[in-house]
Amino acid sequence: MSTGGPIDNLSAVTGILGGVFSELGQSLLTSAGLTSLILGVVLPIVANVLLRRRERSRQRRKLLYNVLLNSRLGLDPPDAGDVVRLNDRNDNLIVSPSLAVVRITNDSDSDIGEDDYRAATRIEFADGTVRTVDVTDAHPRELGQLISQGIAIDQNAVILPRKHLNSGERFKLLILLSGGGGRVEDVTVSGLIRGGDVVDARRPRGAATRRWRIATVSIASLSLGALIAAGLLYFTRPTQSPPHCSRGTLVVGGSSAFATASAQVAGSYSSYCTQATVSVRTGNSGQGLAELQAGITANDKVQRVAMSDGLADDSVTARTAQRAVAVVPYSIVVNQKVFPAAGGTLSLTIAQVRRVFDGRQKSWADVDPRLADLPVRIVARGQSGSRNAFERYVLGNGRQQASQGQRTSTNCADQDDVDKSKTFLCEESSTSAVVSRVGQLAGAIGYADAPDATRSNARLLIVTLDGRAGTIQDITAGYPFWTVEHAYYRADGAALAANYADYLTSPAQGAALRNAGYPPCSAHQELCKSR
Repeated sequence: MSTGGPIDNLSAVTGILGGVFSELGQSLLTSAGLTSLILGVVLPIVANVLLRRRERSRQRRKLLYNVLLNSRLGLDPPDAGDVVRLNDRNDNLIVSPSLAVVRITNDSDSDIGEDDYRAATRIEFADGTVRTVDVTDAHPRELGQLISQGIAIDQNAVILPRKHLNSGERFKLLILLSGGGGRVEDVTVSGLIRGGDVVDARRPRGAATRRWRIATVSIASLSLGALIAAGLLYFTRPTQSPPHCSRGTLVVGGSSAFATASAQVAGSYSSYCTQATVSVRTGNSGQGLAELQAGITANDKVQRVAMSDGLADDSVTARTAQRAVAVVPYSIVVNQKVFPAAGGTLSLTIAQVRRVFDGRQKSWADVDPRLADLPVRIVARGQSGSRNAFERYVLGNGRQQASQGQRTSTNCADQDDVDKSKTFLCEESSTSAVVSRVGQLAGAIGYADAPDATRSNARLLIVTLDGRAGTIQDITAGYPFWTVEHAYYRADGAALAANYADYLTSPAQGAALRNAGYPPCSAHQELCKSR
C-alpha cells in the first residue's frame, strides 16, 4: 500500500476541513442554528442594559463627561506667507491653536437641578489658554442656547453654568485654545453634585463588572461573527462602507468665510484618522485654488483641498474634482452707532444697499431719516468668494456682477483720496477682519458669512434685506445673499484629499455643519444645484 506525499496529505486535510466548515455553515443557517446565534447576540446586550440600569440606580445623580478630542490644529505655520490666521471673536490672533471637544451628559435617572451643584463644573487644561467656547449638538436643541449664556472662561479653564439638566440631556463643547492640544488626559473636569458625582466616561468600572462585560461582549462578538460567516456563504459581494482614512499630509485652504467650520472638521478628522496630518490655512477662495493648481503641477506630496465660496471658473479647476458641501448664508453688517435703538437688526431694502455702494447716498441720514447722521464707510472684501457673491447676488441681478466700488482707503481708518466727495471704501483680506473693522468704525457697513457675523462680539447690526435674513427658510423663500461651499481636490492620485471630502460631506459632518450654521448640501440638494 503506497502512502501519499506531503502535498497529497495537505490536500486531504484541506478537503476534510472544507467539508467540516461547509457542514457547519449549513447547520448555522437552519432555524435552530440561527435562533441560537441571534440569542447569543441579543441576550448579552439585554444583560448589559440591565446591568447599566442597576448601576445607574445605585447613584441618583451622575454628570458624565467624555473628552472626545484635545488636538493641535496645525494652523498658521511661520512660513505660510500672507495667509489669514485664525482669530477669536475679538479679532485677536490665536497663536498655536488647538481644539478640544468635551461631551457633558446627565447620565442618571434623576434630574440635576440648579441647587444640586455644590460647586460649579470646571473643565481645566494642563496647558493653553481658552479663547472661545461654542455649544453644539445639544439635546434638546434649546439647551445649547441656555448653556451658552452662562459659560465663563478663566484663562485655562471653562466654567459651566449651574443649569437644570433633565435625565439624559446632553451637549458638546467645542473649545478653541491658544497653545495646548496635547493629550486627552491633559483635560480634567471637576465639580460637586449633591447626591452624586462628576464622572469620567473613561473611568474603569469594578472588577466584577469588567469581567461580566468582557464575557458577555465576547459571547455576543462570537455569535455575531458566526452570523456574518454564515451570511458570507451566500453573499459573495458583501457591502462595506468606504474607508475615510488614508496616510499622509493634507492642507485645507481657501475660503476664510468657511474657516471656523474647516477648523472644526479638520480637528475631528485628525482624531478620527490618526495617521493623517491635517492643517488649515485659510485666505480666500482664489488663493486656495491657485495653491491647489500649483501643487498638482509640481506633483507635490502634500495633498490639498481648496474650499471655494461658489463654483470656481473652469480656468482654475483643471485636473480637479469637486464636492458640494454646504449652503453658506451671508449677512450685511452695519456698525451699531448707525441705529443705536435697534435690537441687533436693521431692515434695509436691496435698493437702499445698492445706492449706498454706488455712492449715491453718502450719509446714513440720507438712507433713512431715522438713522444717525454719520458718513457711510464701506468695509469690503478684496478678491474673494464672498465678494463675488455680494457683487453678483446683491449688487447685481444674479447673472451679472456689479462692482462694489473703488478703494479710497488703504488703512481702513483714513481716506486716501483728497476728493472727500467720494465714498469711503477700504478692503480687508478676511471675514474676521471685516467683522472686527465694521464693529470699530462708526458708520461702517460690510458683509460676512452669517454664522461668523452672528457669533461675533463686535458691535454690529445684522441687516435684513427686504424683510428676509440668512436663514435656510428665508433663503428658500428668496433671500439672495448666499452661495454654496465647494471642496476642490486633485482628481487622481489624491486618496487622502478624496477621503477627507467624503468625510466632509458625510451625514455625521452634515449634522455638525448644520449646527455651525451651514446647512449641508446632503439635505438641500436642489438648492445646492441651483448655484
